[in-house]
Amino acid sequence: MNENSAPHDLEDSPSLDDEARMHAQVQKLSNATDEIVAATGQAFYIWEIASDDIEWSRNFANLVGLKPDETRHLKGRQFESMLGSQSKETRFGVIISADKPETSTAPVPYQCVYLFQPDTESNTSPLWIEDTGCWFPDKHGKPLRAEGSIRIINDRRQREEDLRRQSDFDDLTGLPNRRSLEKQLKKTIEFAAREGLVSTFMMLSIGRMDLINDIHGFEAGDKVLKTVGEIICSKLRADDIICRFSGAKFGIILKECPPAEIYDAGNRLLNAISEKIIETDNGMIPVNGVIGSCFLPRHGETPRQAIHAAFKATRNARREAARRISVYSHSQEAQDAFQTKAKLTTTVIKAIEENRIQLAYQPVCKADGTIAFYEALLRMTDEAGITISAGSFVSVAEELGLIRIVDKHTLSLTLATLAKYPNAVLSVNVSQDTVLDPDWLSALATGLARIDGAAKRLIVEITESMAVTELEETKRFLENIKAIGCRVAIDDFGAGFTSFSNLKQLPVDIIKLDGSFAINLVGNEENQAFVKALLALAKVFDIETVVEWVEDIETSHLLKDWKVDYQQGHQFGRPQLTPPWPEID
Repeated sequence: MNENSAPHDLEDSPSLDDEARMHAQVQKLSNATDEIVAATGQAFYIWEIASDDIEWSRNFANLVGLKPDETRHLKGRQFESMLGSQSKETRFGVIISADKPETSTAPVPYQCVYLFQPDTESNTSPLWIEDTGCWFPDKHGKPLRAEGSIRIINDRRQREEDLRRQSDFDDLTGLPNRRSLEKQLKKTIEFAAREGLVSTFMMLSIGRMDLINDIHGFEAGDKVLKTVGEIICSKLRADDIICRFSGAKFGIILKECPPAEIYDAGNRLLNAISEKIIETDNGMIPVNGVIGSCFLPRHGETPRQAIHAAFKATRNARREAARRISVYSHSQEAQDAFQTKAKLTTTVIKAIEENRIQLAYQPVCKADGTIAFYEALLRMTDEAGITISAGSFVSVAEELGLIRIVDKHTLSLTLATLAKYPNAVLSVNVSQDTVLDPDWLSALATGLARIDGAAKRLIVEITESMAVTELEETKRFLENIKAIGCRVAIDDFGAGFTSFSNLKQLPVDIIKLDGSFAINLVGNEENQAFVKALLALAKVFDIETVVEWVEDIETSHLLKDWKVDYQQGHQFGRPQLTPPWPEID
């Protein structure tokens, strides 16, 4: 060594004080790392797989709630023996089952989640753990050593469980929801088909739920639904399934329940809920229901088919007061009718989109034969160019929930006619669904405001049956129509027999007598007496009258003698697609 360089080397060498300082800094950094690791809910390990020896970071025992002497000689596989039964995987299983690396040196990442639930004197609470690391292969590609970390994820697991419950369970009743029901139906259908067995699917619908909510409040309604769910659960066998389908409907799967037992099972459930008077903060509430059922896999090879079958049966049970339980009828005739309706639904929507639904105009005449106004009737032109009357598709549109779309399209055509023909005076029909639709009323008001004098040229018609069954809603609707400036008519009047008791409550300008009374009126004394009575009562209320379906001159003269205000029918003109007014620029 050059003597001139020695002092320089000694000068650059760290002193003992420097080494102590560096050691202190390393120790401080190590302690800080341990604190960070502990604060973030982690611990590190090195696992020698062949010997099963595992070395943990110092915070491991405290992290998992064990005593230091319980972890001092803890082996890797021994640690896995402390995992709970809910664990779907283990570190050893994930590593052993992993694909072998292409090289003998590259580390292989892994991750698994398990429940740590040791049976020790420490009474450690169960911990969900996420285990992440890499294992290193030997020269043959087999696992040699693993290095990784564990993290406590109880909070995350709880959030995941909450999300799962929200996805699969109903918040109100705690029962499985429709999503779960469809999964269970799929399993039941597959099992029944495989084993040659019959299971039953029921749709139990609680009656008068809207009325319960209106009278007693939604909190009481919620109590009813929750209690009904509990009652049904108490009457089912261990392997039967109940789910809350939607609203006031419960889906029930009865495993291996043949047709011979369906009525006994259904009545047992219905009797159980009807016998219980449910006590709520807002009063005692009696409950009843109906059941629609189908057999699996006969009536449904998929969950959707089964639900559809049970839903149709429920609707049938609700329509027939004497029947509380209805079983789906899988007749070819019923299937053909369903397919026809489904096809017509598509046809109607497509016709609206392609502007193939038009207005036809039928005159409504005064006693002297002059035209007072025109009724706007719907006509649809099919893809072959054939014109179809409203009677062929409106009733189906009402049944399938399409009528609001049809009514909105009709309103659009009516407003366009009033705008284009200033001399046009029209009447237009609206459905019961539209009476309850504030959007339609808003569109009417907005549209009329854009057309000078249009409101006084429009008559809005509703049916008598609608006025009777939805009196309060109808009254509000008609009052709004009158406030806008339109007149109001009741169509098909006389088809019901409670109408005049309610008529004085409604702001009605015109009643249109049901056309069936005009058929063979000249030769039918009973119809004559009935029409005269209706006309006399209308006069008392100072309401104008229209008689429909006037087909001959004799009937027209008779009605004229009876002082009917207006007549409508083929005697005065058939509906025509060509607008009868001249355009005014």
